[in-house]
Amino acid sequence: MTNYLEISLYLIAGLAIGIIIYLLRARTWKEEIRELNEQIENTKSIETKNKKQIKNLNTLLKGTQTNTDNLRDRLKASDQNIHHLNTQIKERDQTIDQKDKELQTREGKIDELTAQVEERDQSINQMNTELQTRVSMIQQLTTQLEEAKERGSEQESLLLEKEHVIGDLEARMGAMQDDFTVIAGIGPKVSAILRDSKIDTFTKLSALNVERINEVLEKANPNLLRLVDSSTWPEQAKLAAEGEWGALSSLQDDLRVR
Repeated sequence: MTNYLEISLYLIAGLAIGIIIYLLRARTWKEEIRELNEQIENTKSIETKNKKQIKNLNTLLKGTQTNTDNLRDRLKASDQNIHHLNTQIKERDQTIDQKDKELQTREGKIDELTAQVEERDQSINQMNTELQTRVSMIQQLTTQLEEAKERGSEQESLLLEKEHVIGDLEARMGAMQDDFTVIAGIGPKVSAILRDSKIDTFTKLSALNVERINEVLEKANPNLLRLVDSSTWPEQAKLAAEGEWGALSSLQDDLRVR
């Protein structure tokens, strides 16, 4: 642009000089016609040169315009690139904000998990303490169990001795005649009445029903029915006949409670 202005100034200056010369020569037209013609020729020559210069200037101007257009295109492309970059920067800023939020959320979760881990560590420490306590209890119980086993061995020996005694008693009772007085509700007098009626064993007594027993008792003494209850005698007699003395004792205990 500077070259273009300089050239334009030169042209303007040249034209101004020509006009001035023309005016000066016009005043002395008649006197300096020859010089004027020479100057006109010189002016024509200068104009030819100026035309060439103008042509060159126009060529330069076109090149300058082309360069200007190229610069404008490049500037437009640069503006587009800048806009595109600004858009990318905004998108990245949004992404960074989102990542910051995610990071804050994760930090919150990390804090929460850290608190949970601390709570679990405390729980584990408490469980370890309880475990140690229980191990101590187990050791104490083991010691107590061993002592109980020793006592159990002693009790087993005593039990065996008692079983031998019971066996001897059962053998002696089996060898004895069936004694109806072991049945709850039967005394010596009722036992004698039953034996007089040929009911002299536990097996025979267990085979009778209550009505038959009451008939025997009423025939011997009607008042006996008001004094005794024969409803469980067959059941007791059956247990005695089978040698179930423990069951018989439990049944008689229940009858006493009633």
